Amino acid sequence: MNHPTPASRTGTTQFAAIKALESEPTMAQLAARIRLSQDLLSAIKQACLPAGLRNQVQAGPIHEDEWCILVKTSAVSAKLRQLLPDLEQQVHALLGKKMSVRLKVMGPTK
Repeated sequence: MNHPTPASRTGTTQFAAIKALESEPTMAQLAARIRLSQDLLSAIKQACLPAGLRNQVQAGPIHEDEWCILVKTSAVSAKLRQLLPDLEQQVHALLGKKMSVRLKVMGPTK
């Protein structure tokens, strides 16, 4: 008998959660912004980030004309601050509009 693996159950659960979110208009807008944030992160990881920094960042919230990238440490944040003009240019190219990029250091995980 085939039992679903934890990874496949997680994928199924995430899919069900996204479908539930998309069925309600306000939640559908939230789901679209989450998806956009993840898509932007994927694009800038490939286009702008050195390989060593790619696993140090996560997609954060989008508010109006500002996108937040969550970073693991202040050292990563310092390096990414040097890359902000490139990141913002890439985001502008992808979206066709100006959007500022903000960096936020995540707190320690427990």
